[in-house]
Amino acid sequence: MALTPEQIDALPNYTASQMVKLWRSLIAELGSNPEAQQTGPNGRGYTLRNMDEALRMLRFWEEREAIEAASSSDDQGQSATVRFVETPL
Repeated sequence: MALTPEQIDALPNYTASQMVKLWRSLIAELGSNPEAQQTGPNGRGYTLRNMDEALRMLRFWEEREAIEAASSSDDQGQSATVRFVETPL
């Protein structure tokens, strides 16, 4: 099911730092409750079976966070935001 432009506009925006916190929280929840399925920041379900994907997403956002931090001194504190949209697999 594709999102409408209005639904896309209503999606929250997150900085890279916020995404790192969200992914770390998800991974911690999976570690403390291995039988449960947790919903990730991208709306997908995660379990221990696909923990590797969650860890890849965390590494991606940690890299983005480092880039954001490095560029913020050049941009007088401006930061990038991200918006999730549904994409086909």
